[in-house]
Amino acid sequence: MLNKIKFKGGFFNEEKELKLFMNEDRVSFLYGKNGSGKSTISNAVRKAKGDVVDDIVQATLLDKEDMAFMDTQCIHVFNEDYVSSRVKIRDDGLNAIILLGELGNLEDKILDLELRIEAESNRNTELKTATGEYRDKDNIKSPSNCKFQINFGLSGNGHWAEREKIINNGKRNASVTDKVIDSIIALQPAETLADLRKHYEENLQLLSQVIANEAAQIRSTVKLNVPYNEKVLQDFLSQKVERPTLSDREQYLLQLIDDGKLDQINEMKSVFSKEKTKKCPFCFQKISDQGKRDLIGSIEKVLSKEVDIHEENLKKCIIQELNVDFSGMDVLNSPNYIKCKDVVEEINREIFKIREIILKKINHPYTPITDFESHLIDKLEQYELFRTKLQQEIETYNNAVKKIGTLKRNLTTDNAAIAHYEVSRDIELWKQALADQKKADEALKESDEKIKNLNDELNVLKSRKKNIKIAVSLINKSLRYVFFSRDRLEIRVEDDKYVLYAHGKAVKPNNVSVGERNIIALCYFFTELIMNQEAKDGYSKKLILVIDDPVSSFDFENKVGIMSLLKAKVADIIKTNPESQILVMTHDIQCLYDLQKIGEEVCNEYKRESNGQKKVTYACCELKNKEIIPFSYTKRNEYSEILKDVYDYACGKNENDALIVGNSMRRVMEAFSTFVYKKGIAEISCDDTILQQIGDKDYIDYFKNLMYRLVLNGDSHMLERTNSLDDMDYLCFLSDEERRRTAQEVICFIYLLNKSHVLAHLEGKKNIEINIQKWCADIKIFCAGDEVTV
Repeated sequence: MLNKIKFKGGFFNEEKELKLFMNEDRVSFLYGKNGSGKSTISNAVRKAKGDVVDDIVQATLLDKEDMAFMDTQCIHVFNEDYVSSRVKIRDDGLNAIILLGELGNLEDKILDLELRIEAESNRNTELKTATGEYRDKDNIKSPSNCKFQINFGLSGNGHWAEREKIINNGKRNASVTDKVIDSIIALQPAETLADLRKHYEENLQLLSQVIANEAAQIRSTVKLNVPYNEKVLQDFLSQKVERPTLSDREQYLLQLIDDGKLDQINEMKSVFSKEKTKKCPFCFQKISDQGKRDLIGSIEKVLSKEVDIHEENLKKCIIQELNVDFSGMDVLNSPNYIKCKDVVEEINREIFKIREIILKKINHPYTPITDFESHLIDKLEQYELFRTKLQQEIETYNNAVKKIGTLKRNLTTDNAAIAHYEVSRDIELWKQALADQKKADEALKESDEKIKNLNDELNVLKSRKKNIKIAVSLINKSLRYVFFSRDRLEIRVEDDKYVLYAHGKAVKPNNVSVGERNIIALCYFFTELIMNQEAKDGYSKKLILVIDDPVSSFDFENKVGIMSLLKAKVADIIKTNPESQILVMTHDIQCLYDLQKIGEEVCNEYKRESNGQKKVTYACCELKNKEIIPFSYTKRNEYSEILKDVYDYACGKNENDALIVGNSMRRVMEAFSTFVYKKGIAEISCDDTILQQIGDKDYIDYFKNLMYRLVLNGDSHMLERTNSLDDMDYLCFLSDEERRRTAQEVICFIYLLNKSHVLAHLEGKKNIEINIQKWCADIKIFCAGDEVTV
């Protein structure tokens, strides 16, 4: 026997285990307010039996021993999903056609297939037009037209054909054959177009030079090897030679050196070192040998050994002027040849500048030079860069002289690659045209196959549809049970269609109410349980039923009939098979009381018919705070419970009731106005005798507007919603804050009319009067604000 369900998903964020059947009870009636999780439970049962239910993560059914309940093929669930999926109403242009069970799904599939076939046929026509365009050589979309454009781009002057003529020294342009076109299309040049053209022009010029000049090979370029270390030279130039302690004469000699007259000093030393010198050649005075020795000593003191070494180091840094031979290279007409010659001249200018600065330092050994700058290294690097390129050109030229045939072949290869670039746009268009043609051909083939398959599938579905027979007589029998009438609502078979009739007349599709559709679904649900079996067997097979809200918000006017049908079916199912179980869930407490009576009657009948030998039990439970608990009959007053729900919501509690609180407010107002004043909401809002009991004009005017809002919203709903007062979308046009304020105002209205009435029904709640009086004060403040504004 089924006992529990363990599941997660929907309204239950965490895994939950709920007991669906208490003790040995085979019948369970479960009451739960809207939004308490009943629909989630029914969907969890569907998930556990193998149906696809997206919002249920996992679900497992358990027996009384907490073992997995595996007998799921006997489980059947009636809920909103069943109604929407198993009962469909179609319009055949005149009447309402009822599609039940698989028939509805088949009809949906047939309609879908017919629409898909129509759409695919239209697409097929378009595809045939497209494939024709790709085979028309005059159409720019066709591959043959694109191939013609490629041929045009290779022919004539300035294109591949003329260049090929020049390479081979021909008299007319080369022919553009299909083989040539295919070979050029197949190329995948690695070089850019600019590089190819540059390379081609260079080789073509080279070919022209070789052919015209019949030249010999050109000598190689000279690689410069200049002994220059800028860091060492800078160190020498910035070196400061220490001055010795000098006499006046030696100071004079040193001043001559500072003035750049070192050569004069050296000449003096040379003259006075000679033994035959007896007279000074500069002042013509006689000079003794001792005087000569003293003068030479002074000179040597000024020209110290350090100065000699410094001068020697500086002289080593002097670079000789370069002389590079470029003869024979001018035949290349190369920019690199010119640049190499120019840079050599610039190098010599730098060498001259360096020599001048060195000589300056030699003549002024005691004066450091720190502002020395030279571009020699940069110029040497520039020369090497241009020399390398020039050398490559020379080697290419020399190779061309040796291999003129190879040069022509390279030119032909480059010409083809250049041509590929020149017609690349046309090549891409040709490739795209081929791909588009292939795609169109494949799409047409696929479309033809698809239409064939869709038609085959459609024929199978139509054949299945003809073979489906629905037990219309059993459904009509249940409908008569609900409406207590033979022709209030019935289904007739006409031309293999199930047409809905009411009072003997065919019903228009837009005249079928939601409540009527739900009743048809419930009748079909019980009929479907015994389809494909002998009628005499009835409900003899084991059945486990989960029925969610059989009396919906749209069915209250037929509540008695639905309850009568439920009583008959529950009794039949429970009495026919001792293992069958039924779970009925409802959001309406009065329905629960009716179900409790059904349970008592079924149990008594079962016991009486078996002469007391057999018995069956039922349980009434409540789904509250995500738990299933026994339902307490004696402590319940539906009006009090609803009023407390509205009060709690007004206090900021039960935020999950936001979807149903509007309906609860209307039910409270409807009950209060009916039972206290025997008037409806609309009447109480304009009855001055009743409103005068409030005794405050501000309140009276304010609540007239409040009642108008409630009545106006109710009147905007269809008749079934107004009658049932159970529409979960009621007051959905209000924000959460406005909805909460309306709940406070409803409580205040009843409180101002009958204070003791409100306090009695809200017994057990905390700070009732404090909260209500505060809400009343807020209304007064609002009214005062309106007066100021006016």
